[in-house]
Amino acid sequence: MQARKVRNINRKKNINFLFYKNQIDNTTKGEKMPFVNENLTEKDKKFIASFKFHNPIGRLNELASLPEEWSIDKENNYYLICLGGQGRLFDEEYPPNYYHLIINNNSIKIEARYKCEGNYSTGVEILWKIQGIYVPQSLIHISQEKLKDIVKEAFSCYGNIHKNGHIIKTEFDSIAEPFYLK
Repeated sequence: MQARKVRNINRKKNINFLFYKNQIDNTTKGEKMPFVNENLTEKDKKFIASFKFHNPIGRLNELASLPEEWSIDKENNYYLICLGGQGRLFDEEYPPNYYHLIINNNSIKIEARYKCEGNYSTGVEILWKIQGIYVPQSLIHISQEKLKDIVKEAFSCYGNIHKNGHIIKTEFDSIAEPFYLK
């Protein structure tokens, strides 16, 4: 079932099969990676728009532009989107980005940076640095370790969302401890 689903997604989006093959290989080894990258449908865009996310680098009260794609775990209703970024540091090596991970219709704000090495024709290695995970009280029942695992799975998949998905290696420099908002 998983292999058929992956092949269909690969045909639809013409994404490098290597990444999805690794998903299948990891699944057969007992590791589960349920996130996949998809383009948003009009229905998906309405769902994201209902959260009324603010532009992280725009004027006060300006709504963020809707993304064109997301990483999604359909089994668990988890969605990862990027709202862009340019934030605190203007270091070209580590461009900051602002994400929202939606779990059970609750949004977790995430600040992350990444560094890519290689080129997209032969493969890229990506290094993530998750700097902030801001969790609403409504998700306090989810342990910090479980949240970090979900974030890691989501970002491992999301790294392949651009440039035809030719990421050959994903690592995490650090993952911040989730902070529960009051």
